Amino acid sequence: MRRGEKTQFYDGPWKWRSLHRWVHDTQFNPVERITRGNFDTFCKRKLPFVYTLLDEKSEADVDALVSMIRDVALNYSGQFSFVYTPIDEVGDLLDHLRCQYRGASYAVLEDFEDDYRYCVETNPMEKLTVSRLRKLCDGFLSRTATPDHVVSEPIPIANVGPVFKVVGKTLMSTRLHSNGCD
Repeated sequence: MRRGEKTQFYDGPWKWRSLHRWVHDTQFNPVERITRGNFDTFCKRKLPFVYTLLDEKSEADVDALVSMIRDVALNYSGQFSFVYTPIDEVGDLLDHLRCQYRGASYAVLEDFEDDYRYCVETNPMEKLTVSRLRKLCDGFLSRTATPDHVVSEPIPIANVGPVFKVVGKTLMSTRLHSNGCD
């Protein structure tokens, strides 16, 4: 146990499978701070990540936002890994997530199975809220959310010249011929 953590009691049956499942499920807090040092540990869970990049200036604002995320994380326990990091410490993570920073805290859901990212775009006037986080998670689970930065514009029916501008930030496949050959 880490300092400041509350103890958790097991009230299930004393069978090894039940106990092992409980230990596996409770070894992580509902919301954890992610760093380069613990990134691999979270990846081993094989759950989609819900990153929250915090742009709060005061410690009280950070605690309030993490508390809000914890409430959402408890509802989706075992379905997502909820992690957070201050926006000024993210470094390469911003490039990896491929979502634009607009001056406010925001969340990104990363699906490792299809390598898709789903962003909750925010700005200083429209903050990150519980309902927006729930909408992101529910949309992903029901497969109604559309991933960001993977869909290109429709292929024109008649292309009279070479392509000078590629639309999209992520190319899942490239078609060079009209017959569909790669």
